[in-house]
Amino acid sequence: MAVTLALRTEVRTAEIENEVRHLLGATAPSFQVSSATTMELIRDTLLAQDRLLSLLSGFFGALGTIMAVVGIYGLIAYTAMRRTREIGIRMSIGAQRRNILILFLREVFILLSCGITIGLAMAYLLGRFVNSLLYGVRPNDLTAQSAAVLLVLTGGLIAALLPATRATRINPTEALRYE
Repeated sequence: MAVTLALRTEVRTAEIENEVRHLLGATAPSFQVSSATTMELIRDTLLAQDRLLSLLSGFFGALGTIMAVVGIYGLIAYTAMRRTREIGIRMSIGAQRRNILILFLREVFILLSCGITIGLAMAYLLGRFVNSLLYGVRPNDLTAQSAAVLLVLTGGLIAALLPATRATRINPTEALRYE
């Protein structure tokens, strides 16, 4: 027969364990203490899998965000390289650097808006499947989704800013000779 004894004490487990063993041996010699542990250790053991899952989810979420930002950077850099001649023509007929920058950022903003819209729709539709994994957050929490949208939008625009700024520095005569 197994019996669990729970004690609330300010003393450390190792210090009180010997006293409990001695008291049980003196009062009930048939009982034996097989193990002694703290409630914190029991709690940590029970929550270890959930903590690992949340850590991995956060890691893969951050990795996905970084990959999206790097992808946006690569896409805009490639687009700017392919459109060097067009940029040169635009600048030679009077387009300002600001106009070229706005051209690229507007395209990125449209791409990001489409991606965010699809992502929010998918999050809304699939949110009920992850409800059991969430603690303290509803699947369609407006604050969390707003933060995610702001993070993706800011990261995407910053990632697009470098190649777009580089595209504005193209010399029109060199760009027309590029191809």
